Amino acid sequence: VLGLSIEPDMFEILQDNTIRLTKAQTIINGVYTIPPFVSAVASECFVGYRGDILKVINVQNNIKVMRGMFMSCYLSVLDLTQFSTQGVTDMTYMFGLSEIAEIRGIAHFDTSAVTSMSHLFNNARVAKPLNLVSWNTDNVRDLSYAFQYMRAPVIDISTWTTKNLQECRGMFNGCDASTILCGSMNMTEVISLCEMFSHSDVTELDLSSWKPIHCVNFGNMFYYCTKLKTLRLFCADLSDTTINTANGI
Repeated sequence: VLGLSIEPDMFEILQDNTIRLTKAQTIINGVYTIPPFVSAVASECFVGYRGDILKVINVQNNIKVMRGMFMSCYLSVLDLTQFSTQGVTDMTYMFGLSEIAEIRGIAHFDTSAVTSMSHLFNNARVAKPLNLVSWNTDNVRDLSYAFQYMRAPVIDISTWTTKNLQECRGMFNGCDASTILCGSMNMTEVISLCEMFSHSDVTELDLSSWKPIHCVNFGNMFYYCTKLKTLRLFCADLSDTTINTANGI
């Protein structure tokens, strides 16, 4: 059954006179178009939505915050093929706690302005592999818990450069993907790798190109990775660095 809602949408006027979409409810036959007057913020507006198909159309480029936008959604298909993310800076918890069999159009997201992807797919379940290799992550500073406890067959971010990344603790903590491709990430400015892969089901990791020369916390980075068989690590001079490994690596 296609999702159907005829309740009026809910909006909030913020202090800077921008309009936030707080709850999208005029969803007809599973299709919703973000109104053109929504400016800057469209966060948590589809929280808890359930249905077979949800298609969200966004043709404007002035929305900056999509925090928690599809959090806790339960869908067979989320169609984002006509969904602009140009100019978005905050994708925190955007798909967190959701269960979505297929997300269409995500490969074409413009993420060049995004600074936070913290908890992006935290506790999400996705049946089909996500194509994220074309994402531009040059301005992302926070990837903490981005894929924590995620249920997905493969996580391929092998092209992410992350040259401004500072925080990625718990990024893959508890993730059940057996294949995680993340070797291209620039870790030079990262300060914490704490619990990054702990309790994950990954079987092989090639981190040989990583140079986390400013990292001060490696605690539990690979803790309880019981399925990890092959690990290729970076080689760096950390002799002048104070490193917290109180709970082991």
